[in-house]
Amino acid sequence: MREATGNAYLLNFIIVFIAIFILFLVGSIAYSKAFKVKGAIIEVIEKEGGFTNKARDDIAEALGQFGYRVWQNGCSDIEGMENLSNQSLQYDYCIYKATDGNESSAVYRGDYYKVVTFITFDFPLISGSIRIPVAGETRNLR
Repeated sequence: MREATGNAYLLNFIIVFIAIFILFLVGSIAYSKAFKVKGAIIEVIEKEGGFTNKARDDIAEALGQFGYRVWQNGCSDIEGMENLSNQSLQYDYCIYKATDGNESSAVYRGDYYKVVTFITFDFPLISGSIRIPVAGETRNLR
Protein backbone atom coordinates (compact mmCIF):
# COMPACT_ATOMS: atom_id res chain seq x y z
CA MET A 1 0.00 0.00 0.00
CA ARG A 2 2.94 2.31 0.66
CA GLU A 3 3.96 2.18 -3.01
CA ALA A 4 0.46 3.20 -4.14
CA THR A 5 0.46 6.41 -2.04
CA GLY A 6 4.03 7.15 -3.14
CA ASN A 7 2.99 6.84 -6.79
CA ALA A 8 0.02 9.16 -6.21
CA TYR A 9 2.30 11.88 -4.78
CA LEU A 10 4.72 11.44 -7.67
CA LEU A 11 1.87 11.66 -10.19
CA ASN A 12 0.56 14.86 -8.54
CA PHE A 13 4.07 16.34 -8.62
CA ILE A 14 4.41 15.56 -12.34
CA ILE A 15 0.98 17.07 -13.13
CA VAL A 16 1.81 20.28 -11.24
CA PHE A 17 5.20 20.52 -12.98
CA ILE A 18 3.62 20.08 -16.42
CA ALA A 19 0.94 22.70 -15.63
CA ILE A 20 3.58 25.23 -14.53
CA PHE A 21 5.64 24.50 -17.65
CA ILE A 22 2.61 25.01 -19.93
CA LEU A 23 1.72 28.31 -18.18
CA PHE A 24 5.29 29.52 -18.62
CA LEU A 25 5.29 28.55 -22.30
CA VAL A 26 1.94 30.23 -23.02
CA GLY A 27 3.03 33.38 -21.17
CA SER A 28 6.30 33.66 -23.07
CA ILE A 29 4.56 33.18 -26.43
CA ALA A 30 1.98 35.87 -25.57
CA TYR A 31 4.70 38.27 -24.40
CA SER A 32 6.68 37.66 -27.57
CA LYS A 33 3.67 38.51 -29.74
CA ALA A 34 2.90 41.70 -27.76
CA PHE A 35 6.57 42.74 -27.94
CA LYS A 36 6.69 42.20 -31.74
CA VAL A 37 3.45 44.15 -32.19
CA LYS A 38 4.81 47.04 -30.10
CA GLY A 39 7.98 47.07 -32.20
CA ALA A 40 6.01 47.08 -35.45
CA ILE A 41 3.84 50.01 -34.29
CA ILE A 42 6.89 52.01 -33.20
CA GLU A 43 8.60 51.28 -36.52
CA VAL A 44 5.58 52.55 -38.52
CA ILE A 45 5.26 55.71 -36.40
CA GLU A 46 8.96 56.51 -36.81
CA LYS A 47 8.83 55.82 -40.56
CA GLU A 48 5.81 58.11 -41.04
CA GLY A 49 7.16 60.80 -38.72
CA GLY A 50 4.15 60.63 -36.40
CA PHE A 51 0.77 58.99 -35.88
CA THR A 52 -0.95 60.02 -39.11
CA ASN A 53 -3.87 58.46 -40.97
CA LYS A 54 -1.39 56.60 -43.23
CA ALA A 55 0.43 55.33 -40.15
CA ARG A 56 -2.90 54.15 -38.70
CA ASP A 57 -3.64 52.19 -41.91
CA ASP A 58 -0.12 50.73 -42.02
CA ILE A 59 -0.41 49.67 -38.37
CA ALA A 60 -3.75 47.95 -39.02
CA GLU A 61 -2.22 46.09 -41.97
CA ALA A 62 0.82 45.01 -39.94
CA LEU A 63 -1.27 43.86 -36.98
CA GLY A 64 -3.50 41.83 -39.30
CA GLN A 65 -0.43 39.86 -40.35
CA PHE A 66 0.52 39.19 -36.71
CA GLY A 67 -2.94 37.94 -35.82
CA TYR A 68 -3.14 40.44 -32.98
CA ARG A 69 -6.29 40.75 -30.90
CA VAL A 70 -9.18 42.84 -32.25
CA TRP A 71 -10.70 43.45 -28.82
CA GLN A 72 -10.42 46.80 -27.08
CA ASN A 73 -10.98 47.68 -23.48
CA GLY A 74 -10.06 51.37 -23.73
CA CYS A 75 -6.95 53.35 -22.91
CA SER A 76 -6.40 55.23 -19.69
CA ASP A 77 -4.89 58.73 -19.69
CA ILE A 78 -1.29 59.36 -18.69
CA GLU A 79 -0.44 62.70 -17.09
CA GLY A 80 1.53 64.99 -19.39
CA MET A 81 0.77 62.96 -22.53
CA GLU A 82 -1.90 63.39 -25.18
CA ASN A 83 -4.00 60.24 -25.65
CA LEU A 84 -4.26 59.65 -29.41
CA SER A 85 -6.08 56.37 -28.97
CA ASN A 86 -9.82 56.45 -29.36
CA GLN A 87 -12.56 53.88 -29.66
CA SER A 88 -12.27 53.83 -33.45
CA LEU A 89 -8.98 51.90 -33.29
CA GLN A 90 -9.48 48.41 -34.62
CA TYR A 91 -6.87 46.66 -32.48
CA ASP A 92 -6.05 46.64 -28.78
CA TYR A 93 -3.21 49.14 -28.41
CA CYS A 94 -2.80 52.65 -27.04
CA ILE A 95 -0.72 55.54 -28.40
CA TYR A 96 0.25 58.63 -26.43
CA LYS A 97 2.05 61.73 -27.69
CA ALA A 98 4.38 63.85 -25.57
CA THR A 99 6.65 66.80 -26.24
CA ASP A 100 10.22 66.76 -24.96
CA GLY A 101 10.93 70.38 -24.01
CA ASN A 102 9.43 73.66 -25.16
CA GLU A 103 9.70 74.74 -28.80
CA SER A 104 10.88 78.21 -27.77
CA SER A 105 13.65 76.87 -25.52
CA ALA A 106 17.09 75.68 -26.51
CA VAL A 107 16.50 72.19 -25.09
CA TYR A 108 13.57 71.29 -27.37
CA ARG A 109 14.15 67.79 -28.70
CA GLY A 110 10.81 67.16 -30.40
CA ASP A 111 7.78 64.99 -30.00
CA TYR A 112 7.84 61.33 -29.10
CA TYR A 113 5.17 58.65 -28.86
CA LYS A 114 4.55 56.02 -26.22
CA VAL A 115 2.99 52.79 -27.47
CA VAL A 116 1.25 50.32 -25.16
CA THR A 117 0.23 46.85 -26.35
CA PHE A 118 -1.32 44.20 -24.18
CA ILE A 119 -0.88 40.56 -23.26
CA THR A 120 -4.38 39.23 -22.65
CA PHE A 121 -5.30 35.95 -21.00
CA ASP A 122 -8.98 34.96 -21.08
CA PHE A 123 -10.54 32.54 -18.64
CA PRO A 124 -13.85 31.51 -20.21
CA LEU A 125 -15.09 29.38 -17.32
CA ILE A 126 -14.95 32.26 -14.85
CA SER A 127 -15.72 35.00 -17.41
CA GLY A 128 -12.59 36.91 -16.57
CA SER A 129 -9.41 38.07 -18.22
CA ILE A 130 -5.99 39.39 -17.30
CA ARG A 131 -4.57 42.27 -19.33
CA ILE A 132 -0.86 43.03 -18.90
CA PRO A 133 0.60 46.13 -20.64
CA VAL A 134 3.82 46.10 -22.66
CA ALA A 135 5.08 49.66 -23.30
CA GLY A 136 7.73 51.29 -25.45
CA GLU A 137 8.63 54.71 -26.82
CA THR A 138 9.71 56.05 -30.18
CA ARG A 139 12.78 58.17 -30.64
CA ASN A 140 12.26 61.93 -30.65
CA LEU A 141 10.65 63.09 -33.88
CA ARG A 142 11.01 66.69 -35.05
